[in-house]
Formats: sequence, C-alpha cells, structure tokens
Amino acid sequence: MSRLRLKNPNGLAVVMSQGRKKIFVVDSQYADGDDSAYADPPSMTWIHSESKLSYAFDNYDIPPELIRVPFGVTAYGDQSWFTDWELEGIVQVDPNSFGKQSTIMRLKKNLKKPTGIFFVDRVSAKPRPNPCFKHQCSHTCVPKESEYYCSCPKNTGLVIGTDGVQCVTPERFLLVADVNRILLQTLEDGYKAGQTPGPVVLYESPNMFSNIAGIVFDPIEGYVYWSDNGVKHIARRQIYVNPPEDILDRDRVLLNYEIMPFIESMAEVNALTLDVENRLLVWTDSGRGTVEILSLRPGAIFHATAAARRKSPMGVTLDATSGRIFWTEMGDQPGIWQMDFNGDNMKQVVPESILPASIFFDSSTQEIILGDAKTVKMESYTSVDFAPVHELGYIDAEHLFSVTTDGEANYFSDWVKRSVHVVSRDVSRGSTLMSNLIRPTQIFFNSGLDMADNGICMTNDVKCSHICLPADDGYDCACPDNLYMAGNYQTCVAEWDETFKFTTLAPITEEVTSPQTTEATTTTVIYITEPNVVYSSYDENETVYDYDITAYDYDLIQDEQLATLPPLTNSTAESIITITVVETTESTKVETTETTTTTANIVIDFTNCPKYTENGIELHLDSGYTFSTIDNSKFNLTANSGGVELDVVRTKATPKKLKAGKKQIVEFEAYDSISNTTINCAFQIDIIDTEPPRVLFCPSEMKISSFRKDLTSYVEWPMPEWDDNLGASNLNITMSHEPGFF
Repeated sequence: MSRLRLKNPNGLAVVMSQGRKKIFVVDSQYADGDDSAYADPPSMTWIHSESKLSYAFDNYDIPPELIRVPFGVTAYGDQSWFTDWELEGIVQVDPNSFGKQSTIMRLKKNLKKPTGIFFVDRVSAKPRPNPCFKHQCSHTCVPKESEYYCSCPKNTGLVIGTDGVQCVTPERFLLVADVNRILLQTLEDGYKAGQTPGPVVLYESPNMFSNIAGIVFDPIEGYVYWSDNGVKHIARRQIYVNPPEDILDRDRVLLNYEIMPFIESMAEVNALTLDVENRLLVWTDSGRGTVEILSLRPGAIFHATAAARRKSPMGVTLDATSGRIFWTEMGDQPGIWQMDFNGDNMKQVVPESILPASIFFDSSTQEIILGDAKTVKMESYTSVDFAPVHELGYIDAEHLFSVTTDGEANYFSDWVKRSVHVVSRDVSRGSTLMSNLIRPTQIFFNSGLDMADNGICMTNDVKCSHICLPADDGYDCACPDNLYMAGNYQTCVAEWDETFKFTTLAPITEEVTSPQTTEATTTTVIYITEPNVVYSSYDENETVYDYDITAYDYDLIQDEQLATLPPLTNSTAESIITITVVETTESTKVETTETTTTTANIVIDFTNCPKYTENGIELHLDSGYTFSTIDNSKFNLTANSGGVELDVVRTKATPKKLKAGKKQIVEFEAYDSISNTTINCAFQIDIIDTEPPRVLFCPSEMKISSFRKDLTSYVEWPMPEWDDNLGASNLNITMSHEPGFF
C-alpha cells in the first residue's frame, strides 16, 4: 500500500467479485476552492490483489469535468459509483473500461453535499458464517477470513495474554510517550515465537494540541504520570481501566485523568522520575530552568522548586537511598549534575558532554546510564565517584532521546528514526522493539518485582507539615514555593518568621556567636546563597544585618566591615555560609633582611603576546561541540630567553575547554630553567558559535479543503522542532504567520 500515492482519500469500498477481493478508493486531491490549486487531478483507483502479499493499482480514465471532488464510493459486480461534492450528484463508472475513456452515466443531481454511498443487493445471498459467533475472546473478536483473532479495548492497558484469548494486565512492560498518546509494550515471557503482541494504546489524548513528552509509572498506587507540553500540565490516571458496559460512557471513563497542582505554570517538561518509597515526583523544566518536586503523600500533594536558574535541564533520575537527584543539562556546562533533595551540595559530576539528553539510575548496579543525543552513545558511571564503567554504542541510532534498563539490557528511544530499540549490556546484540511511531520521547521500564518498604518520609516519625525530603542522615522538611519555613524547621507558614527569613529547600543550622573579649571582637553572620532573598540574624546588641546577595565566598574581614566579595565560580549550591569577623589589637614584629643579588641581563619575553582589544580575539567552537579547546596551536604564541625559544603552555588557571561567551581571559606561560623564571601572557578572547541549527521536524506540505463561500479555511499546523549544538533553548524562533484563517 505504501506505493499508492494519496493526498485526500475520502472514500473506500471493499467488494468481493467472482471470488476476488476488489478495493476502490476515490481521492479528491483537493486543496481549496480554486481549480488552479489542484496539485494532481482527482482520481478513482482500483486496487486488486495479485497475491496474498502484493497488490496492483489502476486509475480510471475519467473525464475531468465528471470528477471534481469525489467523496464516497461503492461497487457491485462490474459497476461502481461515487458521489461528488462539487457536481452535487452520483457518478457511475464501468470498471471494465480500462484502455479507453470510462463509460460515465450521471444518475442523480442536486443532492447538495453527498458523502457516503453503499450498494444494497435486493437478492438475499447466503451470508458467510461469521467465525466470531463462537469465539472465546475475553473482550473483542476480530474476524479474519474463516478464522478470528482476539483484541483488547484501547485506552485500558490490557494486552492479549500468552493464550491469545484472554486480555491480561502485564507486570513487566515498557511505556513510551509518543506525542498525543502513551504506548504500552508487554515484555512478558511465555509467548510463542513471533506471537508477542505489539504495543497497545494505553492512553490517547483527545486534545489536538497534546505533546506528551515525559512519563513514569508508580507501581505502588498504579498511576501513570505524564507531562504534556502542548496543553501545559502534568497528569495521572490508573494504568488499568475496565471499560464500562455502556458504550456511550466509554470515552468519559477511558479518557479521564487528574491534573497535578502547581504553584507556577510549567513550560517544557521532557522527563519525569519517581521516588516510590517516599512518594515524590521529580522533573526538570528546560523552559523555566528548574528541577521541581511534587509530594504525593496521601492528603499532602504539594509542589516546590528544588533548583532554579539551571541551563536547559533535560533528563532526570534519583537515588532515594542516598537522597540524591541527578539530572542532565545542555546549557553552558553540559553534563550530569547532582544535588541532595533539599538543594544542598549541588555540583557537576560528569562534565564535557555534548548533548546529554537522558539519564537513568540503575539501583541494581549502582550505576548511572547517560544517553547523549549528539554522539549517539550510551555511557555508564558509578554513582559514588562517577568513574566511567563502560561505553555503549548502537549503530542504527540517530538521535537518542531517552534511555532506561532492565538490568540485563538497555532500552532507548530514537527521535529521528521514530523507534524504540533494545541492546544487550555487552553490546553483542540489539534489535528494534517498536517502529513506525510518531515521535517517541521518554520511555519507562517496569520490572513487576515487589517494591521495597516505605521510605522514611512515609513513617509516623515525620513531623513535616507539608513536604518531607529524604536525606543521608534522615529527612528534611521543605515548603511549597508560596509558603515559608518557620523557626522550628518543620512547619510552613504564610508569613515570614520573626527570627529567620528565608525561602529555600536547604535546612538552616543556627550558629552560636562567640563571647566578646577584650582582646578581640567576633561577630557571626549567617546567610544563604539564594538570590534576591533578605536574611536577617540578630546579635546580642540587636544589630540587624540584611544582605541581598547571589553567591559569595567567605573570608576573614577586618574592622567589622561587610566586604564586597567576588561571586564563587559556578556556585549553585543552596547552602549556609558563615562569615566570622575578627578584630585583634595584638601588634606584630617584622624583621627585614637586605640581600644583594647580581644576575646577567638576559631578556625573557613573549615575542607576540596579543595586546588587549575591546572585542577580544575571535575563536570558533570546535566543530560539533559546545566548547573550544584552548591550546597554543590556535594562537601560535612564541617566547624566548636570550634568543633560545621556550615552550609555551596553558596555565593551570585557564580551563582546557571554554564555552561560548564574551570577554573570557586566557593565560599562557613560558618557563626558563636556566634563570628559574616564568613569564606570562594573558589576553582576552571571544568564543563564538558558527554552527547553524538543525531541523529535527518540519511539517510537510499541507493541502487544506475549503467549502466556505469566501474560499477560506482555518489552518493550524504542528510546530516545527529544531536542535542546536548549544541546545534548542538558545534559538530565537519566529513565524511568518500564526495559525488562523487563510
């Protein structure tokens, strides 16, 4: 069938004639009300089988004035009929008129807008016995010639069991998010070779704007959670739904879902993960630059932001035992990041990735599996010191989007090939599990094994009023984004506390000020590295210190003055910093010794160190990467000592790889071993991105029918999608037209 080119097939008829099956299709090829807009003339096609595995196609030679906008079609014996909207009538065609212009007989006109048509034989023929009259299917029987096969209702989560008759609820399966639907692929054993059922539609959104991207399953309560970037919500429903007997009530029951509550609206959530033991749903929002948490404790569903101001966060996973969240970023520092659930100890643990799209924590091996969309590789790292374990590759992959594992094999979705694959851990074999999808994104594997006991946040010892977060040494309490933590660090309140003012998921540790002495005065100031938040602490003299800061280092400060300290490089952890101010009156004795040294007058210098320029020296990103490697081969710096050329190397203060950005300083040095002298050359560079973005998805040419008197039609289209070596969030996308009437 794929060889038959159709544009707008309106009618289809299947008839049996002399023991042979005939299929008729009418195609209006209609774009709008103007004849010049026809891409191809409308047609009527006869599809006849040459064998069980092949078909032949023949188009009727119908005069163009007698076929304008064909809609319905039917046939009987050697005659066929079709309805035509523009002719407002029914046209009869002689199917034996191939090789010459078809015999046409107009039967009826002035029918306005005729659509469907069906020929009814007045002579009752003995019907063929329906094989489904004595079927054994638990739900739906589908006849197939003299036999039948069993099927399960859509949107229920049911699949055909190993007996081929009963619809069952599989325990071991793979979930796939695929634009407007969620697919379930059973992975149960026991099926005969070649009889494992294909994916079933677990849920199909009725909303035409749906774009389901993230998905996760809760085996404790039986909920499937998904993110829909098209309608901007995270929702859930029970994975298995029994279809009601009343067919009129089926859509309401099978398509029902519950929207999760948020403080802020979501932007683009491409990955979800779940702490089953402590009832916490975690996700990344690349549009808002956040890592967020939703508490799912019964009667306590609350939303909080765990990390903000991140650069294009993408994949996310977690380790509930150690109380850590891992996620990938595609921004200025692509790689794997980690933090505690409360936002503490945030740091990059695996740097120098290209496009880290997905991440998964394998609790059975304590390994983290990373999928990189650019290099099309899967790599694994230990979750303790993040040492690389092994690298996995799959030759047929083009754009990895999501990875997961069942402990023995790895699974991944391919956005470009529109498929889901499985590959063994030793990469000795691999296969395509699902194909011909729309645009698969996140996938989730459910093992069906018994889960562990409840986590610490589900015990009766928890004293948190709203959100409980597991920690390495117990648990921490946190507040939703619209509330504040009280001084007992357990209760969330609507007003700021009288003693401590802060908004953070990180716990606060109260510091004790040292007693004042006659020899020195010590004042302790506590604050948080949370931007634009005023934090107040009161000392013994009721002096209030208010700071509005982003992230600062700490040091000894003289004379009890608040110093202006430079921001910490890449400081992202929300934690407590203590500044101690010490003023001492003790004097210090200094001894001075004069030393006279005579040296030879040897000139040691750089011969071509660039001078400072306002715009800097332009340096391009390495091809296909998000960074530029800094080495002397790109600058050709030379240095000499008394005419002897010295080796020029990058200083330790200059990173080996730099991202795109303005006004970055690099420094090189040369060492003369004879005089034991080191000279430096520092200058400013400007790393620019010259690699164009890549189109991932672009809608094909659209031809829209219009039957309005003004020849207009409302047109909308799926949004194109792009990718860039620096991440899609860096792209500025504009449209020449908005959806509407054309």
